[in-house]
Amino acid sequence: MLNAHTKGKTLQNASGGSINEYTRKEAAKRYFNTTRLAGTARVGYCNFSLFGAYNFTSLFKNGVAPDMKLFQIGLTLSGL
Repeated sequence: MLNAHTKGKTLQNASGGSINEYTRKEAAKRYFNTTRLAGTARVGYCNFSLFGAYNFTSLFKNGVAPDMKLFQIGLTLSGL
């Protein structure tokens, strides 16, 4: 992971009203797992292929945020 940011804009109370108006940016990587384990599959014909990737490890560390695992799909052009 080269660079990661989180950003919070407003703090809200329980009824949904805004308590304050400020922006806070956090550039630390302490909330993210630095080790990732992912599986990738690719299927294609000639220069075009479709790929899918699924992370087996969570994006965030335990106790920081809900368990979130990334899933990616895409189109690959090769041989150009």
